[in-house]
Amino acid sequence: MLPPQQRPGPPAREYPFQIDPFQQTAINALEAGHNVLVAAHTSAGKTVVAEYAFAMGLRDRYRVVYTSPLKALSNQKYRELSQEFGDVGLMTGDVTINPGATCLVMTTEILRSMLYRGAEVVREVGLLVYDEVHYLRDAERGVVWEESIILAPKGCRMAFLSATIPNSAEFAGWVAATHGSPVHVVYTEYRPTPLQHYLFPAGAEGLFMVVDERGVFRDDNFQAAVAALQDSTAAAATAKGSGAGGKGKGQAKTGPGSDIFRLVLMVMARGYDPFIVFSFSKRECEGLALSLAGLDLNSADEAALVEGVFRNAVDVLSEEDQRLPQIGALLPMLKRGIGVHHSGLLPILKELVELLFQPGRLLRVDGCPPQPERPLPSLGRYTPPQQPADGDADADAVDGDAAAAAAGCGGAGPEVLSRVDSSVWAVLVNFEKAGKHKQQQRQQQGKLSASSAGDASDDDPGPGARGAAAAAGPRFVMDVLVNVDAKTLPGGAGGSGSHSSSSRGQLPTLLPPGAPGSVAVVLSLPLEHLACLSAVRLKALKDLRSAGARQAGLAAAAEVLARYAAATGSTGSSSSGQPPLLDPQQDMQLSGKEVGRLVSRLEALEGRLAGHALWASKALLPGLVALQHKQGLAAAARAAKKELKAAQGLVLADELKARLRVLRRLGYLDGEGLVTAKGRLAAELASGHDELVLSELLLGGAFAELSPDQLVALCSCFVWSEKSSGSKK
Repeated sequence: MLPPQQRPGPPAREYPFQIDPFQQTAINALEAGHNVLVAAHTSAGKTVVAEYAFAMGLRDRYRVVYTSPLKALSNQKYRELSQEFGDVGLMTGDVTINPGATCLVMTTEILRSMLYRGAEVVREVGLLVYDEVHYLRDAERGVVWEESIILAPKGCRMAFLSATIPNSAEFAGWVAATHGSPVHVVYTEYRPTPLQHYLFPAGAEGLFMVVDERGVFRDDNFQAAVAALQDSTAAAATAKGSGAGGKGKGQAKTGPGSDIFRLVLMVMARGYDPFIVFSFSKRECEGLALSLAGLDLNSADEAALVEGVFRNAVDVLSEEDQRLPQIGALLPMLKRGIGVHHSGLLPILKELVELLFQPGRLLRVDGCPPQPERPLPSLGRYTPPQQPADGDADADAVDGDAAAAAAGCGGAGPEVLSRVDSSVWAVLVNFEKAGKHKQQQRQQQGKLSASSAGDASDDDPGPGARGAAAAAGPRFVMDVLVNVDAKTLPGGAGGSGSHSSSSRGQLPTLLPPGAPGSVAVVLSLPLEHLACLSAVRLKALKDLRSAGARQAGLAAAAEVLARYAAATGSTGSSSSGQPPLLDPQQDMQLSGKEVGRLVSRLEALEGRLAGHALWASKALLPGLVALQHKQGLAAAARAAKKELKAAQGLVLADELKARLRVLRRLGYLDGEGLVTAKGRLAAELASGHDELVLSELLLGGAFAELSPDQLVALCSCFVWSEKSSGSKK
C-alpha cells in the first residue's frame, strides 16, 4: 500500500523549519486516518509526529493520548507539550494534572488500567501515540503494550514511535490484523547525533574508542584496551601476592582512587558533561554517588542556586516529610553537581533531578538504573562492570539493559519486537471483561475456515504452484487445436481425443503435425500456457468434433505458416517469418490513453528482453521451468507454515478453554462467562502471576487479623526476587 498524499488545505501545525521526508510521510498517514509506525534514532525528529498528533486533536476536537514507559519521560513530555499547546494533562502513578484536558500524557500502565475499566476518557480518544514501543520486547512489562494495543478503541488511530527495529513490518502486520486497519511503516537510518563507544578498562588509565561515529569498529583500540586491562589485573595480582597493600593501582572501590572517580575527572576535563553513570541496582547507584564525595563540580554561585531551587521544591512537603533521610542526603550531592535518579526516590525529588539535568542547568553527573531511550540529554554515558544475576534469563536482562544504556545517547540499537505470552490470570479476566478473546476467537475460526477451503497462500506463486487454484478451475481458459502425443492424454491412446483439459493435470506432450503416434485434439488451456495470439483467422474451421476436421484444421494452420515463411524468403524481408500478432488497438479496437500506455510499456519490455543475452540461450527455458518449480516449493512451504500456525492456534484455544473452566469453578466467571465481583477484584491486581492467590487470601479474610508489619511481610512474598550472588552485602 502506497503512502497517502499530503492533505489539501492548511496543516494542523506549521514548523519554522523544513520537516524531513519521513516526518511528512508519517503526518500524511495520520491525516488520512491510518496508523503509522515511525522507526528512527534518537534526535531524528520522532517528536514532531507526536506534536502534530496533538495539533490534530485540538483542530478536529477529539482527545489524544501520549503514552511512554517511564514517568521521567512522561514528566518531560508534559512540560514540553504544555508549553506548546496549553490544553495538556498529565496522569502517572505519582501525580495527576488536568485529567480532563484534550491532550493527555500518561504512562502505558495508566492507559491499560483505563482500558480495563472502560473509562469515559478512553471512549473519547481519537488518536493514541505510543512512544518507545520497542519496549514491547521487555519480558516483564512488554505485555502492557500488547494489551493496550489489543484493547484500543475501535476506529482509533495509533502512532507508534520507536528506535530502529529490524522486524517493523512484522509488528505492523500484527497491528493491522488485530484492528483491521492499515499501518504504514516509516523508517529512517539517519542518525543526527553521532554516537561513539569508548572502553574504560578497570584499574587502567585512559579511554579507548572502539566504535567511531560512522559505526566502524576500531580493532586496534580494542586490543589496546584489552592489553591495558590485562596489565592492570596482573599488577593487582602481584601486589596482592606480595602483601603490598591488597588492591593494585586504580582498584580502590571508593574515594579518589576508584575507577568512577578517575573517570568522572577525565570526562569533566574533556568537556563531555553532563554525564550519566548507569547502575543495575538502586543500592549501587547511591553507593557510586557517595564515592564521589570529594568531588565538587559546581561553583559557589551555582551551589547556592541549586540549594534555592531545592528549598522551593521541598517546601510543598510537610515538615515531617522534609526531615526524611532521603531528602537530607540528596541536597549535599546536588550542590556539588552530582545527583541520583531511581524508582526509590520521592516523585518530587526525581522531577527535581530531571529539571536540574536539562541542558544548561547545574547537574553534571547523574547516576540511575539503565532505561531504554533515557530521556535525559547527555554527552556521555558510563555503565560500570556488573555481576550477572543467577540464571540465564537474568544474565540476558543485564546484557539487554547494558546495550540499551550504551545506545541511549543516540537511540537504541536494532531490537526485535516480540510479543510476550503472559500467563497472568488477571489478563485473562480483563479480556473477558472486554470481550476481546471472543472476537479474536471468531477471527481465528474464520481464518481456519478460509484455510480449509483451499486458500493456502496470500501470494500468487506462479503457474507451477497453483494447486488450490487449479482445484477450483483457472480464471481464464481458451480452447486450442494442437497435435499431441496420444500416450500423454488423460484418456491414453484409446481416448477419442475430441476434447481434453489441462487445468487439472499436466500438459500433454506437443508434437509437430503428422508425427508418428500423434493425435489432433482441442485442449482447454489457461491463458498463462499461451505465449502469444496471432491476428490470422481461419474462417473455414467451424466443426472440430470429428478427427478429420481436426486434421484438416492442423493442415490449414501449417499451410499458413509455410506461406509466411516462403513470403519472407522470397522478398528478403527481415521479419521472423511468423504470422502477425494480435494487436489490441488495431485488431481488437481497444482505445484509450491507458491502453496506449500499456502497449508502449509492453513493446519496450519486449525490446529489452530481445536484446538480453539470455533471450536466445538454450538454457532459458530449463531455467524458467526450474524457477517455476522453486516458486511452487516456496508456496508449499508457506502453506505448511500457515497450517502449522493454525494448529498452534488450536492448541492455544484448548488451553484457553481449560483456563476459563478454572475461572468458572473458582467463581471468577459465572455460567454465562460474565465476570463476577470476585473476578473484577482479581482483574485489578497485578502482582505478576499470583492474582488468584491474592484474591483468595483477601476474600478469605487472611489479612484481617494481621498487624501492619505482618501485612508488609506477607505482601512482600508476592514481589520477591532473588538477588545475584555478586551483589554487595
